[in-house]
Amino acid sequence: MTDTTEPISRTPDEIIARIHELTADKSSDFFGVEKSRLLEALPFDLAQQFLEDDAPHTAETWESDTRIKDHAAIKAQILGYLPFAWTKANGSRGLSANRSMSHFKGLLWLLGPSQDELREWIGTPEHYEFYGKPALVKVSEFVGFDWPEEDNDEWR
Repeated sequence: MTDTTEPISRTPDEIIARIHELTADKSSDFFGVEKSRLLEALPFDLAQQFLEDDAPHTAETWESDTRIKDHAAIKAQILGYLPFAWTKANGSRGLSANRSMSHFKGLLWLLGPSQDELREWIGTPEHYEFYGKPALVKVSEFVGFDWPEEDNDEWR
């Protein structure tokens, strides 16, 4: 993935439709993590309908602190989350490792159909063995993250 300020590949209507799909099928996003990542790509006026009433956001703080606006921001989010995800996988932390996959699935979905194959690959149970390490390798390689530096090597 190249660094680019290319806008998010999904339209607000597509994002909202996907949020509704995830809300209807709770088993596919049990903790609501994927949904929360998708919300971050919406402008505040559209995201507000999905936020809790006591959410500490204004339109200004949403746009400056929360909103993901382009491919470079998505890559930065993935890169920023990978060390935490590797720590959870290394520590055999099942729920946390599973939530990490949800973060990545949501962010990859925002990149558009070109990343659907990777998103679906990391979401399959056989790639979750060792608390998702095979999936973490794929995501790490996709964004150019030095995963061997983070891996405790207790799986290969």
